[in-house]
Amino acid sequence: MAQIVSPPPTELRHLRPPLNGGEKLVLDALVRHLDEAWEIFVQPKLHTKEPDFVVAHPDLGVTVVEVKAWNPDCYRVAQGLLEVRDGRGWQPCGEQPRWQCHGYRNILADRFFFTPDADPGAFPLVRGIVVLPFHATHTARSLLEGFCVSQKDEKYVCVYGKDAFASAQGVRKMIGHSCHGNGMQSPLMRREYLKRLRRHLCESEWISDQRRPLSLSQGARDIEKNPRNARARRTRGPAGSGKTIGLAARSAALAKQGKTVLILCFNIALPHYIQDLAARRCRQIGAQHRLIRPTHFHGFCRDVIDRAGVRPAEPATETENSEDPESRYDRTFLQAKACYENPGSRRDLPRFDAILVDEGQDFRPDWWNFLRLQVCKPGGELLLVVDTTQDLYGRSSWVREEKMPDAGFSGPWTELRGSYRTPTNLVPLLAHFAQRYIPGDVDPPSLSLEQEQRALFAPDELERCNRRWIQVSTGALPEAITSEVLRLLDTHDDLHPDDIVFLVEDHKVGLAVAATLEEKGVAVTHIFTEADGTERRRRKMRFWGGYGGMKGCTVHSFKGWEARAVVVGVDSRKGSHRLAYVAMSRVKGQPSGRPAFLSVVCSDLRLAAFGDAVRLAGDEGEQCAGDFSALDLDEPRR
Repeated sequence: MAQIVSPPPTELRHLRPPLNGGEKLVLDALVRHLDEAWEIFVQPKLHTKEPDFVVAHPDLGVTVVEVKAWNPDCYRVAQGLLEVRDGRGWQPCGEQPRWQCHGYRNILADRFFFTPDADPGAFPLVRGIVVLPFHATHTARSLLEGFCVSQKDEKYVCVYGKDAFASAQGVRKMIGHSCHGNGMQSPLMRREYLKRLRRHLCESEWISDQRRPLSLSQGARDIEKNPRNARARRTRGPAGSGKTIGLAARSAALAKQGKTVLILCFNIALPHYIQDLAARRCRQIGAQHRLIRPTHFHGFCRDVIDRAGVRPAEPATETENSEDPESRYDRTFLQAKACYENPGSRRDLPRFDAILVDEGQDFRPDWWNFLRLQVCKPGGELLLVVDTTQDLYGRSSWVREEKMPDAGFSGPWTELRGSYRTPTNLVPLLAHFAQRYIPGDVDPPSLSLEQEQRALFAPDELERCNRRWIQVSTGALPEAITSEVLRLLDTHDDLHPDDIVFLVEDHKVGLAVAATLEEKGVAVTHIFTEADGTERRRRKMRFWGGYGGMKGCTVHSFKGWEARAVVVGVDSRKGSHRLAYVAMSRVKGQPSGRPAFLSVVCSDLRLAAFGDAVRLAGDEGEQCAGDFSALDLDEPRR
């Protein structure tokens, strides 16, 4: 029997989208009739593409399988055109399965076989088949033969029907078992091809997480349940304490009650992450995700202006590293506010039963009051979540007030303690960095009660992080970041490239790193551009954790996200120590023994002594937490 490598067979029933009847028939035949040397990948991600199956053999090569569960009565060829019958009668068919399969074949060959060390004749090792499981092979071929595949590639993208996978011999022939001397090894096939292929076709942690229920800390559960039924709540806590997960869970709980929910943050890319969290919780409790709208504040303002039919004022330029970013958004905000104040347009503008604001330290009090007084329905629910230690825009003074009466709050802050995402041995490092290098009041992370108990009774289950600090000169930053990313890939076979993110403070540095990685054959999804604010905004809107490829992002735009492996570039010319703290706090642990990774590539000499402390406390591979209290570190906070 062939082995299903990814996802685990126990997870197949949870796939999104689920396997249809035809796909299940084909998969069952592949598993039963191929021997154990064959590896099957179900719905693997090829960047933004997703074939049904990829089947690989260490000697015979790779076959991509595209299944079309077409009803034989609903497809035909008429006057040389493929047609499908629907409620309107016979219509031209928009699908071109052979061309689709050929496209998958090209992606596989380009990414895993056409590398500098590959044999130029290796392309035949990658084959493609289209299977119509409810057609006979001869009728399937009469439908699809000759469509959109060049003559030279005709033999590498074949069409089969149900009779082809009815026997072991038929499946072996269909899948390409006899392409090289009836099962003998191809001289062009190399073991490193399969190793490279396996790493990329196995599921990333991001994808597999989408099928799992959210795990909530006690603090996150309190946010979700709102036990005191408060109309306006405010919550604060350090990085990793469960604030965002609790907010997403609360949105799902409100949606289950049939209420409309607006989730807002300042970061353009963060709503994508929150949307995934909210969708997971909605599936878990049976809520309607369509009632939840995650977006960024100024995107919401622009939507209001469009809905009101008002001509927008001068477009805001969204430059992340502006010293005075709020001045760039005043026009959009004031125009949206004016739309709600205009009696003629009030009735048609959106209002919500609940408004939940994440990363509230990035907001201004007039934005908050606009939302609570004009966008939230009377008697609606309000939630403000903040972490002042991650204040990258200098706006958090209003949330530092203990009472905040002008913002509509009367009760005390809800304090979240502990760190449920951050790996255990990274918590003291981050806490010491925050206390030592970030000026003003800080709220450093601490070990949760669960982590402390695991440290005592189940140390093997601790979330652990392999830490590495690389001190470089300023000009060497892009090259050093690239080298560290490639080192992680070369030395950790279980680390999926899609689960690695490199964070920098400058778009030019990010572009240089992304370009070099892509030259090395590593696909990268990133937000970097030297174009104007409009192009930057578009890239951030397209930045999604589920997209294939390693992730590249600025620290500002990745605030609130998480990743298993984080490579941070600290640039002495651009950023601040607060930026470095935010970037380092993005690492995601997991109480299963699997390691996380944090690599800091630093050109800031003021942090060189802290880098020495990291190495003293345990370089990569060590699991000790590290005691930083006795270390004499320079550059104390002011």
